Amino acid sequence: MNNSQTTTPPVSKARRAASYVLTALVALFLTFDAVLKVLELEPAVRGTTSLGYPAAAVLPIGIIELVCLGLFLFPRTVAA
Repeated sequence: MNNSQTTTPPVSKARRAASYVLTALVALFLTFDAVLKVLELEPAVRGTTSLGYPAAAVLPIGIIELVCLGLFLFPRTVAA
């Protein structure tokens, strides 16, 4: 067996800050869109139906978006 360790280069503060800002923007957009769909508000229903989806698909799409948001914000690669 080979016991070589892989090291990752340090991440600059600017790059880390940029990643936090981009993650927050994506999370806010997904949260806003999912909440509109889960509450079945008129703009969400109108926008979804204008894309060709039936109005009955708005709630399931919103729930799927919330699940995806949870997976995005809580990745499985947690330091142990």
